[in-house]
Amino acid sequence: MHGLNDDEEDFRKRLQLIKDKDNITRVDVLCYHEYGVGKYKALGKEYLVNDGAIGNEQAERIMTIAKEEGVKINLIRE
Repeated sequence: MHGLNDDEEDFRKRLQLIKDKDNITRVDVLCYHEYGVGKYKALGKEYLVNDGAIGNEQAERIMTIAKEEGVKINLIRE
């Protein structure tokens, strides 16, 4: 979520925790989508995540950081 767990330092720390684990072959990163907005509105609930989608520039940065840390990453856009 923007501003909570998406900064570079946080992402690098998570990658460093797992990169030397033999049983982890890759990391799947699910890009946020806004498919649930309509469901929340239909239920009369407030949707608390605004503009949470990962743009192309941020996705490229995630891929670069993972490569620098030596972690195979699969960026899932849908």
